[in-house]
Amino acid sequence: MFSHVVRLQMHELSEQHEGLAMEGFGELLKDMPCLRRLGTLSLRAAGLAIVWEACQLEELVLDMEVQQLSQLFQLFLPLDKMQRRCTLQRLAVHMRAPDGCSTLSERTEGAICAGWHRIAKTLMAPMGFVCFSAETSQIRQTVTYQLPWLDRMRFCIDNVLYNYGRLPCSTPTEQRLPFYSAEYAQRPGGTLVTGPMRPSSEAVSSPRSSMRGRRRSVSRRRSMIAMEMIPSIMVMGLGDAAEVVK
Repeated sequence: MFSHVVRLQMHELSEQHEGLAMEGFGELLKDMPCLRRLGTLSLRAAGLAIVWEACQLEELVLDMEVQQLSQLFQLFLPLDKMQRRCTLQRLAVHMRAPDGCSTLSERTEGAICAGWHRIAKTLMAPMGFVCFSAETSQIRQTVTYQLPWLDRMRFCIDNVLYNYGRLPCSTPTEQRLPFYSAEYAQRPGGTLVTGPMRPSSEAVSSPRSSMRGRRRSVSRRRSMIAMEMIPSIMVMGLGDAAEVVK
């Protein structure tokens, strides 16, 4: 019945189901060998082994809280230990903060950047990228949302504010996987960033006026500032990053 399903989109999968509900979801995936685009999942649902062992996904859409970054990094640890890439071309990560966001230490910010960099550079498909979205504008002031301006090949930002319970979806099969270049987006001021990732006022200047306010897929370009220039990213592994941000 589900053997030819290529895309599965269910917002219900973003809820914190447990027990039999998760077992049922796992069994459902076993009957979908052609599944390539999946959303929108909670970290608990995304943690099922079958998502990583049997599915050949090209797109995965996650819904999580900012405090769950350690759990997300841990999802990729098995791949990291095996030094193996998964098939993901696009990892869309939507973040919520029910209790608000706070400033972090420079070490924690460095660990967050190191973890994301490790995932995007070495654990996804060779041209894979991470697309961030947020529930509130405050979340965009955290260090994670500086990454699309520091590595424009591997990170991008969906500028839609998915408030009032809305969530991003997986991409319809007839469409290309969208990449929203930070080149034409307003860079967040980083008011909650304490370390060197906080941008200067000049860096936060308005994007190109010809594209202001428009949301579109564009060709990816290399960042003028390589992520590898950040010292913490050079030395911190994914496991260490997960421990620091815990």
